[in-house]
Amino acid sequence: MAISANTLFHFSKKKENLKGILKNYFHPKYSLEDLSNVIPEGKIYAANIPMVCFCDLIFPQIKDHINFYGDYGIGLRKKGWGIKKGISPIVYVPKDSISANLIQLLGANISTLLKSKDGNETIHKQLPDFFKYIKAYDGIVLNRKNRKMEDRIFYDEREWRYVPKGFSVLPENLANPNIIEDENLKMSIKKRLTFKAIDVKYIIVKKESEIPEFFNFIERDLKGIFSDSERQLLMSKLISVQQIKDDM
Repeated sequence: MAISANTLFHFSKKKENLKGILKNYFHPKYSLEDLSNVIPEGKIYAANIPMVCFCDLIFPQIKDHINFYGDYGIGLRKKGWGIKKGISPIVYVPKDSISANLIQLLGANISTLLKSKDGNETIHKQLPDFFKYIKAYDGIVLNRKNRKMEDRIFYDEREWRYVPKGFSVLPENLANPNIIEDENLKMSIKKRLTFKAIDVKYIIVKKESEIPEFFNFIERDLKGIFSDSERQLLMSKLISVQQIKDDM
C-alpha cells in the first residue's frame, strides 16, 4: 500500500471556511511555530511563518488528522497543482538530533561570517527563509476541535507548505497582533493561492446530509468564478467524512 498520496489535503473545523476557500481561494496567514529544536540555547524559540498548510496522507491515515483539524476539507492534485504552485514538503527535526545540531552549527557559522568584512548579506536574508520549511518532530499543541492541549507527533502529518515570497519570518518577540494583522491582510490581497476546478480531487464535508447544501452553494455562489461545466465537476467531488470512515 502506498504511504504517500497523490493529493494535498487542507482541513478546517468550520464549513464556512471551506466555502470561503471555494469562493476566494487560499489566503496565506502567519502561524506561530515552535523552532526550539533548531534554535541555539538562549535564542528566540518561536517565530511567525507565513503559510498555507497541507497534509500528504492517504485515506486510511487521515482519520486522526480529521479528528484534530476539522471535518471540512479540500483535496487538490499534488503534482499537477501543488508542486507547480511551489508547495513543498517540510523538514521535521527531532530535538537533540544530528540534523538539529547541524542546523544550529550552520546558523552560528553564518552569523560569525556575517560579522566579518566578507560577510554576505544574501546569506543573512536566505537563512530565515530556510526556517520557513522546518518543524519540530513532536510537541504540545492545541487541538482545534476540542480546544485542549495535547501531545502530538507532527511527523505523522506529512506536512507540505505554501510559503509566499516577499514575507519574512517574524520572531515572536517582535511581532505584535497589529503587525500580524497588517501582514495577513497584505498576503490576502497579493498572495492568494488559486486553483482551477480541474485541480480539485475532493471536497469533504462532515455529514452526507450536508452534501445538498454544498451542491446549492456551488451552483449559486460560485457563478462568475467557475463555468457551468466547472461547477458540475466540483459537485462531483463532494464526499463526506462519514463515507471516508465507513470505507477505512
